[in-house]
Amino acid sequence: MCSKIINKVAKKGTLTYVPAAKVPILKFIEAESGIQVDFNVNNLLGITNSNLIFTYTQIDQRFHIMNVFLKWWAKSVGIIGAAHGFLSSYALTLMIIAFLQHTEPPVLPCLQERLTRDQRQQTVYYPCSIDELDSKRRRHTYSTKDINKIVYCMYETDAFFEKDLSIIKEYYLPKEGNVKSVAQLIYEFFYFYVYEFDSAQMVINIKDGSDCVQNTNFPTNQ
Repeated sequence: MCSKIINKVAKKGTLTYVPAAKVPILKFIEAESGIQVDFNVNNLLGITNSNLIFTYTQIDQRFHIMNVFLKWWAKSVGIIGAAHGFLSSYALTLMIIAFLQHTEPPVLPCLQERLTRDQRQQTVYYPCSIDELDSKRRRHTYSTKDINKIVYCMYETDAFFEKDLSIIKEYYLPKEGNVKSVAQLIYEFFYFYVYEFDSAQMVINIKDGSDCVQNTNFPTNQ
């Protein structure tokens, strides 16, 4: 099935394998429009992440506009593309969401916060490189004798987030609305990450809400 789809898609444009991606990726560029699409298999977490971003676009149109503009800007100045050692498109989107949660009053809420017991855990399995797992989690994976082969395993995570827009508007959004223009928010986005956010000491975390958390998991030189 996959080979049939790949053969059909390849006739419509350029198909390239991206070996440096976190999970195996085929990048497709449509010949006529230049639209780029990334293909991967069995990455259910990626679908959940896309649904999360879509839900955020439904909450406030300014997020969608900022996301499109800043990705265009990042691409035009050549600072986006995980395969080349830069930020991934998804990482930039997370930076925008984190900023819009951080600004006062917040534009976007934390959708992964549970407000009732009915909001149950939603387990999603996703592929990741065995090298990314700590020793405790590696016990549930397998190894290979081929040192040149990247071994992927399935790992689980709780992917819950609130999707009901009526519940979001009633219980998640702040009572005081943010009325700043897109231009003002883009200016503040750059100001925040250039002058206020210390990347050596802090990491963004949209799951925990608007506050940035201390970076305790990564070396300060990365």
